[in-house]
Amino acid sequence: MGLINISATFEPKDLKAYAKNEIVMTLRLENTDPDKSYWCECDIRAARPLSFEHDGELLQGRTRIGILQPHGVKEKQVRLYTGTNSVPDEYALDMTAYAYDEDGAVSDRIESRSIIRCVDANGASAGSE
Repeated sequence: MGLINISATFEPKDLKAYAKNEIVMTLRLENTDPDKSYWCECDIRAARPLSFEHDGELLQGRTRIGILQPHGVKEKQVRLYTGTNSVPDEYALDMTAYAYDEDGAVSDRIESRSIIRCVDANGASAGSE
């Protein structure tokens, strides 16, 4: 079992198809180690049409989370955007979190995937009936 747990939530929960969207993704990292603190950062890879740039295409980013105290929790918000090229589907965001110990060595590397749905005006996404 890893030392760090990572999860993501989105606001709004669903994207609107064929429209520009601005999404706030909240990363939540939790330190399960009862004794040690860790410096954490996270790499995020987005699938098209998601982008970290509002008027361009930027599919990768890194954010510094900060120091996680023993049994501590930290949240970090990251903004994502789409243009009008979003179609009803599910889009993946791959996250890799790194936990560095007091020596600066990577103590834990956690990979996670989150999915955000893109729905049409009727609330349907790809594969829904």
